[in-house]
Amino acid sequence: MLRRREASGEDEEDAGERPRFRLPPRSPEAAPDSPAAAPEPAEPDAEVGQRADEGRAHGEAGGGAVERVDVGPLEHSLVPGAEAHEPGSLAPGATSRGLGAPSAAAAEVDARFEVERPLGTGATGVVVLARDRRTGEQVALKRLRNAAPDRVERLRREAAAIAALAHPGIVRLRELLHVERDGAEEVALVLEAVLGPDLERLVARDGPLPLERALEVGIAVADALAHAHAAGVVHRDVKPSNVLLAPDGSPRVADFGLALATTDPLGLTVTGAALGTVDYMAPEQRTRPHDVDARADVYGLGATLYRLVTGRPPRVVRERDLPAPAREVVLRCLEEDPRERWPDMRALGEALARALARARRDRSGYLEPHARLAQEYARACARAARDEAASRL
Repeated sequence: MLRRREASGEDEEDAGERPRFRLPPRSPEAAPDSPAAAPEPAEPDAEVGQRADEGRAHGEAGGGAVERVDVGPLEHSLVPGAEAHEPGSLAPGATSRGLGAPSAAAAEVDARFEVERPLGTGATGVVVLARDRRTGEQVALKRLRNAAPDRVERLRREAAAIAALAHPGIVRLRELLHVERDGAEEVALVLEAVLGPDLERLVARDGPLPLERALEVGIAVADALAHAHAAGVVHRDVKPSNVLLAPDGSPRVADFGLALATTDPLGLTVTGAALGTVDYMAPEQRTRPHDVDARADVYGLGATLYRLVTGRPPRVVRERDLPAPAREVVLRCLEEDPRERWPDMRALGEALARALARARRDRSGYLEPHARLAQEYARACARAARDEAASRL
C-alpha cells in the first residue's frame, strides 16, 4: 500500500506514527451545527462548494439572518436519518417542500401526501416522512427544491438505478412521481421508509460498534452492493450515513443519487464527474473520474468499516486502531491502487465472513489445532528458559 506523511500537525499524540495515507484537508464549512453533532462531521461532496451560496439564499429570502444550510451528506441525494436544519418549514401539516406557495404541480403532490416529520434537508432538496393518503402507508418522500433540468435528470437517474435492483438490503423505490400542471413540473421519489438511524448517527451517538456487529453489517452491505454491481450499478457514495438500520437491526443501503448504470455489468467501468464524499471517496474518483468501477465501492465500504470499528473518521487510517481480526481485510479495501484491493464485493464479503469467524473464535478462546500446538511450544520454550536461568543462580 502507498504511504504518505501527514500534511499537518493533527493528532499530535500520534505524531510518531506514519499513517497509511492522508486525504486532502477538510473544508471549514463542514463544521457541526451543535455540540451534539458527530465529533468529525461528514465531508461535503466535491460539487457542494459551487452551490453553497444557493443553499444560503433560501435563508436570505425572508429578510432575516442567514441560516446556514448544511449541504454535506445530503447534497446529492437525501436519505432518512439525517438531521433536518429547517424543522419549522416541514412541520406536520405543512407542504412537503416547505418553500412557500407551491406550484400547481407541487400542490397536487401535497394533496396526496401528509407530511409527518422532516428526515433531511440539503441545498438541492428535502426528504420527509409522509403518509400516502391513498394507501395509508408511510413513505420517505424525496423532492427537489426546484425543477432545474440537471437536478431532474439526476433524480431520474437515481430512480432508474434503484428500480433495477431488488434486494432486501437496498432501500426500495416505490414510485417515481412526475406531475406537470400549468407549465410547472414536479418530480419526486417515493421510497421505502426505513425508520432506524443511519450508521453515522449511531456511531456519533454511541461510539464504535462491537467488532462482531460491525463485521455482520459489513457482510450484509457487501451482499447488497454485490447485487447492485451484478445489475450494472455502481453506488459511488458508500459511507455510514448512507446505510440505514431497519427496526430489526438489518442494514439498508440508501442514496443512489451518485450511482451510475453501466453497459457492462462484468467490467463495471463507468464515466462521470468526480463526485462523492471525500473521506469515503476512492482516490480514482478524484484523479480519474472517467475510469471508476465497482472497486470504488470496495474502498467506500472499507472506509465505512474503519469508522464503525474505531469510531474515528477515515481521514487518517492507522493500522493499530483496527482490531486484529479485521485489520488486513479493511486495509486491503483502502489500498490507493484499485488493483490491490479486493477484486469485487463477493470476495470482500467472503473475507469479512472469515474475519467474523476469527473474531468469534478469539472471543470464545477456541484455538485451531496448529495454533494450539504453537502456543504449547511457546510455553515450553519459556519454561525451559526459566529453568536454565534458575540453574545458573
